[in-house]
Amino acid sequence: MKTEIFKERELPMAELEKIGLAQKGKLLITDENKAALLAGRRTNLIRLQNLQDQNVHIGEMEAKISLHKNSEGKLELRAHPVYHQPVFPVDLTDLEAEMLEQGKTTAIYKKIKNGEEPAKEYLFEFDPETREYLKTDTGKIQSPDKVNGEILTPQQRKVFGKGEEVELSDGTKFRYTGVDVNPVRANKAALIASILLDGGISYMAYQGIRSLMGTRQEQRDELYSEGYQKALADMKVAEQQSKKHNADLTNFKHKEDDQSREYTRSGHSR
Repeated sequence: MKTEIFKERELPMAELEKIGLAQKGKLLITDENKAALLAGRRTNLIRLQNLQDQNVHIGEMEAKISLHKNSEGKLELRAHPVYHQPVFPVDLTDLEAEMLEQGKTTAIYKKIKNGEEPAKEYLFEFDPETREYLKTDTGKIQSPDKVNGEILTPQQRKVFGKGEEVELSDGTKFRYTGVDVNPVRANKAALIASILLDGGISYMAYQGIRSLMGTRQEQRDELYSEGYQKALADMKVAEQQSKKHNADLTNFKHKEDDQSREYTRSGHSR
């Protein structure tokens, strides 16, 4: 679970415009998909245009997109099209791959050793929309410190990092996923996640969350817990305080600039 790892100014606008997702420097995708891109995640399925792959030109197709940095440190688009036939990952057995594809399990956690290097931990999932297997390095999964205002225990954070379900005291259940535009699935329609930073608390509101088994939640009041309502109120207060702080800094800078101009007019050096 991450906040933004890329900046909007870094987006490869030329590439986005070429495939019909931007025009004159302005994005033509939803805020939800933009947030997913900037967080290093995949978007929902989007209709792309004028795709060129070596000598093959594709006029239109549906795919998810994500961003990655090339060898020069610049962001490039990566398309994840709908595959006609899924390719089993070499790190999964046929049985494990079939269990994921058939929905008998939602995720498989494995330790994999590569040569003489220490074993690394990975989470495997299956995306039924693109018919693609996802392999996530669990070391890159950031667990929240709080969800709906409730502090997660070290054990809950560990479980989350393995793609397993975490249950809060109010019955809210959720788990990590790399498949969806949101990094969580839950038995609630929305969650407020918090990460403790040196400068305070970073809040992330996730809405329209898919259920634990992958279907869309119905937007009913009972799917929003009391903890969510309280965390949402805390987030709004924090946003107001941040805006006030930024406004105070701006006013202070303007006063400094005014004083500097006054000193200059009166003959004093700056």
